Amino acid sequence: MDELITTIGIGTFSRVFLTRHRTDDYEEYHALKIMAIHDIIKLNQVTHVNDERTILENVQHPFIV
Repeated sequence: MDELITTIGIGTFSRVFLTRHRTDDYEEYHALKIMAIHDIIKLNQVTHVNDERTILENVQHPFIV
């Protein structure tokens, strides 16, 4: 079962939530970023968002999945 717990942060194009994923054996917490795609396209920020994704994909850190 997945559950939105609270809002961690709010940006110009997105909102970040703290989420909890539960199974019978364990419980995990994650940050979930939800972006307003139509605003990103309208304000010409597509390249910026893609760059952010590329950076996060290349970072090797235990807190980033």
